[in-house]
Amino acid sequence: MTKRIRRHEFIFLLIWPAFASILSLVLDAQIYTSMFLFFGVPAVYLSWKHPNLIKKSLVFSLIFSVPATFFIDYVMQLTNGWMIERIELPHIQILEHVSLLQIIWLILFTYFIVIYYEVFFDRSISKVIYPRTKWLLLAALGVIGFVVSNHFFNPEALYINYFYLKIGVISVLMPLLVFTIGKSSLYSKFLKVGGYFFFVTLIYEITALRLEQWSFPAKEQFIGHVSLFKHSFPVEELIFWIILSAMSTLAYYEYFEDDGK
Repeated sequence: MTKRIRRHEFIFLLIWPAFASILSLVLDAQIYTSMFLFFGVPAVYLSWKHPNLIKKSLVFSLIFSVPATFFIDYVMQLTNGWMIERIELPHIQILEHVSLLQIIWLILFTYFIVIYYEVFFDRSISKVIYPRTKWLLLAALGVIGFVVSNHFFNPEALYINYFYLKIGVISVLMPLLVFTIGKSSLYSKFLKVGGYFFFVTLIYEITALRLEQWSFPAKEQFIGHVSLFKHSFPVEELIFWIILSAMSTLAYYEYFEDDGK
């Protein structure tokens, strides 16, 4: 793939979040529409341009996103940390506190991060799925099993105060640091991807809050709030989703499903 082609693709992806925001606001979009505009359109575009990357990106996205959503969405809904406000389709809940929407949302977001990374920064020759993936799968099944068993037999264990902060440090910040120790070749690539997704997720956050697609009702569950363009959201949302989520996702991806280079 020539640099010229990659440049055209990058320019499209760079300007698209602004169009996604404008379209969402003009359409007074609810959450599925905005989710598809911000993540679905660019993900489909890159998949169309690079079909050889679909399988590997999708496998990781499914294994990584489903258990993460089961645990995180369950506790955040249980503690009233966040709430979906406007949704077009029926709001299907699994185990009373896990939203099917959130599962689809995180799969799509993760897939977009991974295929973006592969197209513009990784470009590894081998696109095979690595053996460590099986350990990620076992961990995924363990997380789901933990949530399901506690839901039925010990639900109090899933009521975790300051959960966003705790899960952010343990599952976002620490893996990013641990999985990249001594791998200087990853730092530059991760920062570049993180810079792009900071831009995407910040625009998406402000757009969604303006359209009242989601909210963070339990203010006492967060260490503080950030006010931006007349909208407020938790400090944890800024740090662990807007700033670090893309880089942390890639740390998992490189460790469990890629060559770590």
